[in-house]
Amino acid sequence: MEIRTCVLDTSVVIAIYDKNKDWLLEYIFERYERILIPWIVEHEYLYGHEYIGEDITRKKFLLEQLGEIVFPTQDIVMRAVKLDVNLAKEGMQIPFGDIYIAAVALTYNADLVTLDVRHYERVKDLKVVVPKEQK
Repeated sequence: MEIRTCVLDTSVVIAIYDKNKDWLLEYIFERYERILIPWIVEHEYLYGHEYIGEDITRKKFLLEQLGEIVFPTQDIVMRAVKLDVNLAKEGMQIPFGDIYIAAVALTYNADLVTLDVRHYERVKDLKVVVPKEQK
């Protein structure tokens, strides 16, 4: 049996930890057994808090408790390069962070959980999930 795996993007991490969207945690934990957080998401999230002078030690700890931080592997790097080049050739480039996040999701055959689909909808074969709060 396949383990249900998701990749979180920065919009989801911000919603959970900075906007107190507890329903998002419930949504994720109800549906997924494995939660992956690309290193670029960790970087983007911590950068914002460091920039405004906050101590990021606890925030880093919370991210590591939420899911597995994924660092570049050769498979991810190769997928990211091919994805980036293909989108560039089609005139549909997206930011590097989103390229890398999509490459992680594609490499792990995981759902990409996001609240911001703008760039990801350009990526073929990417399974994008946009959670909706149940009222």
